[in-house]
Parts: sequence; structure tokens; C-alpha cells
Amino acid sequence: MEENPHLSSHWRRPRRGQTRGRLYLAVMFLLMFAFSLMNLLLTPSYDRQAFLLYEAPMGIVITSLLAGVWCRQFWARYLLIGVLAIRVAAGGIAVAKFADMMLGNWIFALAILSGPALYAAIIWALVSAPSIRRLVSRQYE
Repeated sequence: MEENPHLSSHWRRPRRGQTRGRLYLAVMFLLMFAFSLMNLLLTPSYDRQAFLLYEAPMGIVITSLLAGVWCRQFWARYLLIGVLAIRVAAGGIAVAKFADMMLGNWIFALAILSGPALYAAIIWALVSAPSIRRLVSRQYE
């Protein structure tokens, strides 16, 4: 008995690598959201507007690129790696700029230093995780 190809492709379960890749993307999104929220709460009230003017558009771009990777758009992964590399560079500049302020305030130092480390770890996961590569690759269809 031959199955209808339209029904079988519609109702099939995602492969294990796709599910794991999407789980990794969800964890990345939650980590970046939590980090942005932590920075917003630690930002002094007089700097919050400037922070939001930078963070809101960047959050929209990163979220849309994560959605593109979720929907198996291979180009979105490369753009996301590029945008996150810019975030790592901006975090490095912030570390250099606020190095003298970090000496006495460990919470501020943790907030400043955790940003580039978090984004570098996410770039590493996007580049090296086989399940994310399998998610966006058309070779595994």
C-alpha cells in the first residue's frame, strides 16, 4: 500500500537533530533576553532611554534572525553570526571604556564582562553545534 506523499511529508515528525537544534535556538533566545533584561535593570535611570534606543532594534534584528534559523533559512545563520560578532566587538569596547569603573563594583563588572562572553559562546554554538548545522542544511531533508 503506497502512502500519499503530501500527507506523509506533512505529518512526519521532525528529525532528532532538528528538534535539538530548535531547542538550542530557544535556549539562546532565552539567555539573550535574560541578559538584556538584567542590563536594563542594572542601567541607571538617566541612561535607560539610550540603552533602549540601542537594545530594542538590536533585539528585533536578533530575534528575526533566530526565527529565520528556526525556519531553516541558511543565510540567517550567517547573518546572526555577523550581528553577534558586532555585539562581541561592542562589548569589548565597553570593557575597555569602563575598565576603571569595574574595579570597585563587582556587579557592574559582571554585567559588562558577561555580555561579550555570552555572545561569543552563542557564536561558538552556532558555528560548531551539529544539530544547528543540520537544522539549516538542505542536505538532511
